[in-house]
Amino acid sequence: MHVDWNWIWQRPQAMAAELAADPSFTVRVVYLPNWRRRRLTPNASSVRRQAIWQMPLGRLRLVEAINRRLARVSLRLLARKFKPDAVLITYPTLVSMLSSGFDCLPLFYDCMDLASGFVSGPEEVERLHRAESLVVDRAAAVFVSSDYIGADLRSRHPAALPVLVRNGFGGLGPIAADEPSQFEDPNRVVRLGYFGTVSTWFDGRILVDALEANPSLEVHVWGPLVAAPPAHSHLFVHAAVSHGDLAGAVRDVDALIMPFVLSDLIRGVDPVKLYEYVALGKPILSVYYPELDQFRGLIHFYNEAAELDALLERLRVSRNAMAPDPVAARSFLAAATWHSRAAVIADEMVGALGHDAAVVVADDR
Repeated sequence: MHVDWNWIWQRPQAMAAELAADPSFTVRVVYLPNWRRRRLTPNASSVRRQAIWQMPLGRLRLVEAINRRLARVSLRLLARKFKPDAVLITYPTLVSMLSSGFDCLPLFYDCMDLASGFVSGPEEVERLHRAESLVVDRAAAVFVSSDYIGADLRSRHPAALPVLVRNGFGGLGPIAADEPSQFEDPNRVVRLGYFGTVSTWFDGRILVDALEANPSLEVHVWGPLVAAPPAHSHLFVHAAVSHGDLAGAVRDVDALIMPFVLSDLIRGVDPVKLYEYVALGKPILSVYYPELDQFRGLIHFYNEAAELDALLERLRVSRNAMAPDPVAARSFLAAATWHSRAAVIADEMVGALGHDAAVVVADDR
């Protein structure tokens, strides 16, 4: 996996857990640890997993080369003991870490993000695309989490046939039922909540503008800070909480928001948080881009600040009228479980391998 196992619970951990529960597979998760431990939360699981020791400052070329060597040695030892039948990777550059015992195995690639969105500069982008070409050319199957990512891969690899497997939902319990509230008091504080990574894609500016225009508005953020949001007296940043504690953390917020800055990276995202937002039963506000059309009727979209302000005014009048219909929400989530998503990947892998498999899930970003 290309994130620490104890990073925010998302596609890599969920897919690994579901495949490990499938009797067709024996799974060993390999991941590179995140050195900033304060950003992590414990993700308890029975999945067999191990971190590969790495030196810090891995973005430096010399350190990167040393870390790649360390990973290859560790994976060679693992291959001798575990004797895998296949390997699944979740980021293109991992292919350079596959040592003897792995490099000739059937390879599967689960592409959860537009990988080039995480690097900067033409040289780094070209380097990543070369690694991706090696992966796509060799892979027995390629999975993508969005149509946008699939189209991007096909634009550079016309022969590629990526399988669309969207993100999913699980682990937050039943859909929450908020207590009725009509916001009779016009001065009542309205609380917006966001949970997830705060990085360059987090649109803190539009939130600060909304806070300036609405003195009775608060924004509460839970999650690891990769890039700090703008400071404001009514924007409160809380530490990341474990996946099972998310519902309790946002219990007192009136609505949930996904304020992203649009970029190629974001246009390719099928956000796990929106599935989880729907499950929590609160009104949901989100910037719009076409990949989110599947959520129409469940969340409220905006394209610019004025549209967000209008949604906030509606929210102030009546939160209940903006909450997703519970029946529609349950129907949507029933077809979008991590179990059903992983079943597609499992079927493709078993079909390609022709037998039950021991699979190593490798991850590094």
